[in-house]
Amino acid sequence: MRDKNNGLLKIVHKIKPLHIMAMRRQAAGEAGRAFDDVLNPPVLIYQMGTVGSGTVAHSLEAVGIDSAVFHVNILSEDLEYYGRAQRKAGVNPLPYHMYLSEAIRDRLRRQPDVPVRIISLVRDPVAWAVSNVFQNPFFAPESVQAPNGMVDTQKAGNYLMRELENPKNFDYVNQWFDRELKSVFGIDVFAEPFPVHTGFAIYRQDRAEALVIRMEDLPEKGPQAIAAFLGLVGRLEIRKASVREDSDTDDPYREARDRVRLSRELCGQIYSGRLVQHFYSKELIESFTRRWTGEA
Repeated sequence: MRDKNNGLLKIVHKIKPLHIMAMRRQAAGEAGRAFDDVLNPPVLIYQMGTVGSGTVAHSLEAVGIDSAVFHVNILSEDLEYYGRAQRKAGVNPLPYHMYLSEAIRDRLRRQPDVPVRIISLVRDPVAWAVSNVFQNPFFAPESVQAPNGMVDTQKAGNYLMRELENPKNFDYVNQWFDRELKSVFGIDVFAEPFPVHTGFAIYRQDRAEALVIRMEDLPEKGPQAIAAFLGLVGRLEIRKASVREDSDTDDPYREARDRVRLSRELCGQIYSGRLVQHFYSKELIESFTRRWTGEA
């Protein structure tokens, strides 16, 4: 049995590099075709993870947009860091979007004159943290999974409560726009006030223009804002890529989310961060606070 297992391991070690090579080649081909299409410049759904990129991509695919649509989280020099972190967590090969990010970054450098349109969403940081545990459980420093491989609701809820009390865990959301959109495209969303009562804004810098919209406003304002930004003809419908919010009450995500109860003091600390203070009104911040304290 041991010899058989060793033989299988040898086969896996031989196949894995070939699989990685194939994914890199596929990603390079996709990016190359998109950046070479002079009539239909690429659209990047470029934002921090677990903020609805799948929903926007799914909606654009359904409407039949001519441009290639890619959703990526990292195009900066941080890409190598996150790749190493995932490999350390046992994720190898990496998710395909990581190889796609490498290919797109390469094309951005090699073809600096190709225009790029960007859609980027922002989200309530507490809701982001809850969703992140379910989408990336392997990044948790302690196991939040049940023996069957699914996320354990109680473990996830307890882990979340501890994580939410550490302000450093929100550095990612508070720094994402500077580390990514600003460093890669020169777009500084914090340079001017955000129209908090509108919920979205467009920024332009050299080759890139970016539509930034709050995820909370996506169902109501997203269709018109995105259609106008991309020059789409016809109605755009927002189609959820995730059914979590519509699932039954025994859904683990919903159960873990409903376990989260924060004090007003802790909510005040979390919502004093740069991202929330810039993109959200006092009224919306209060509604978030009431939700997570259980006052709503």
